[in-house]
Amino acid sequence: MCREREIFLRVYAKALAGASVQRSSFAKPRVSFLHMVHSGWIFPGPRCPTLRAHFSFGQVMQPRASQFQKWIDVARATCQSSHMLSYQHSYHAGNLADVHKHALLAWVLAYMTAKDKPISYIETHSGRGLYALDAIEAQKTGEAAAGILRAGSAFGPDHPYGRVLAQVRAHHGDMAYPGSPMIAAQLLRAQDSLTLAELHPQEYDALRQVMGGTGATVQRRDGFKLAQAICPPTPRRGVLMIDPSYEVKSDYTDLPDFITSIRRKWNVGVIVLWYPVLNAGLHRQMVAQICADHPDAENYETAFPPVREGHRMTGSGLVVINPPWGMAQEAARIDALIRAL
Repeated sequence: MCREREIFLRVYAKALAGASVQRSSFAKPRVSFLHMVHSGWIFPGPRCPTLRAHFSFGQVMQPRASQFQKWIDVARATCQSSHMLSYQHSYHAGNLADVHKHALLAWVLAYMTAKDKPISYIETHSGRGLYALDAIEAQKTGEAAAGILRAGSAFGPDHPYGRVLAQVRAHHGDMAYPGSPMIAAQLLRAQDSLTLAELHPQEYDALRQVMGGTGATVQRRDGFKLAQAICPPTPRRGVLMIDPSYEVKSDYTDLPDFITSIRRKWNVGVIVLWYPVLNAGLHRQMVAQICADHPDAENYETAFPPVREGHRMTGSGLVVINPPWGMAQEAARIDALIRAL
């Protein structure tokens, strides 16, 4: 890869991440790089001959579309990978956000598998699938202690989440906690389809090992691209679980369009988007946009105190398109349970 292209990708990735970009990153820039990104133009300096070869000249230089798009794709992947690969859910597994999300996901899957017809389950950000709540990572944050270790007794065998917790603990020990892939594997049947994406190499390896024998298709791949590629799935009845870490801040702005694109392809799919409720309120515009684009979508939130001083998460939310009948009532029940802790 040429030196100029390396500079381009690095600076573009920083811009996508919202980081500041020095004017010196490109030779003699005429405007800020972020302006170039947002306007779709780029101004390579006169000392970048290899880069110049891919651009049409004029006072404003327009990139040749095919080459420019390839570079953008690589830059976006570079940016997203660097952030996603820094996130480890082991520190947060079993927290109250997980309780909220997983209890409702288990309810949805139990509802949909009550009928004989097969379903598809797709997850964009799967994690490792199984967590040890007595591991150093979980002990360090104390989030599981404030979460499932307090709330778990409220979910008995009459609730699908409680049944899954009991099954996982019976096989893996009392301090084992299932991620959403394991919850899905426990509730789906032989005729159902289970497709999982995970980009982090260690998380992917652990996920593949944990999901062995479940019939799941596990791919080390960008989950958004996986969903775009396989939707609408076969069977057409099913659930898409979107659960990013939001370490890539552009997720908040990109997700409304992504969900609209998926729904155009898969109008019968139950699309579930989880998001954290943070003090900064980064979720608000995203949720408002999704609900405006899809008036039939439902939004379920719960609130809880920060688990420690300085912790920014004070709640958990789900936006659900095509929610199963009765989900609003179940969400209200889970919300009341969490708030009462």
